[in-house]
Amino acid sequence: MDTEISRSTRRVPPAHYLLKVQSYSLLSNSSNGKYDSSPFEAGGYKWRLSFYPNGDKRFNTNNDHISLYLTICETGFLSSEVNVIFILFVYNHMHGNYLTVQAMRRFHEMKKEWGFEQLESLKNFKDLSKGYLFNDSCVFGAEVFVINQTTPNSESLSVFKDEEISNPTYRWEIKELSKMDKSYYYSQEFSSGGAKWYLWIYPEGSGNRNGKSFSMYLMLADGSALSNSIYAECCLRVIDQVNSKHRERSVDYWFSRGGSGRGYGNFMLIEDLYKSSNGYVVKDTLILEVEFLVISQTETSAKPLEFKTAKTK
Repeated sequence: MDTEISRSTRRVPPAHYLLKVQSYSLLSNSSNGKYDSSPFEAGGYKWRLSFYPNGDKRFNTNNDHISLYLTICETGFLSSEVNVIFILFVYNHMHGNYLTVQAMRRFHEMKKEWGFEQLESLKNFKDLSKGYLFNDSCVFGAEVFVINQTTPNSESLSVFKDEEISNPTYRWEIKELSKMDKSYYYSQEFSSGGAKWYLWIYPEGSGNRNGKSFSMYLMLADGSALSNSIYAECCLRVIDQVNSKHRERSVDYWFSRGGSGRGYGNFMLIEDLYKSSNGYVVKDTLILEVEFLVISQTETSAKPLEFKTAKTK
């Protein structure tokens, strides 16, 4: 079964074309065995419906279904292929709705007709209790949506490890720590992995950790990334300047545009930070560091994907 074809029912009539056949029995007994509708316009092209009341016998002489096709009428000057989502309709007079069959196909100079060889069985179609025929008349329709041949809006996500990341490490040296009198501080913005970042600290803790813990966060600078989000794995560190036993904690997060951040309100206890034997604060200087281990980058295109439709006929 073609997974690109879907069948359903709906009450809303077709937007682009409606074909009513008044005398089905006379048409089905004619020698031609086919009816081509008048041309109609949709999506900047002209189309027609082709109805086979006894089934299309060109490929299957035993076809016992009605057949309905959509044909592009451009001839000789169809310069390129036309990608189309189309829906063909059969009205059910009894239920007051339409049987719809939808497909997506590519029309071009060598293939101007697409449709459904076995739209509905002749047995069901001719059975008056099924509702397709009423007073020897039947109704068909079409909707045609042309996919405009422009470059679609898109994005490409790449993920890099540390050795591929530009400027993977940033170090922030804070001097005269004892003179800091604000509740929080920002580092300068820095670039890493194609985005801009900054560190945000609360020397005396944030929220309910105020006065207990040193708080440290990594922030994505507002408007720094092309994509709506950027993924990063990194280590936040307080550098041990004496014993090289640095205090570090990992971050694994999708950062969003608009100043999104991630870190720890309880990065470490304040008493541990200032304990001289730990070597975190030396000569009233604190050194912080962030090292990126994995980071994503996204490239986006500029043109949107457009759908062209026609007015109701």
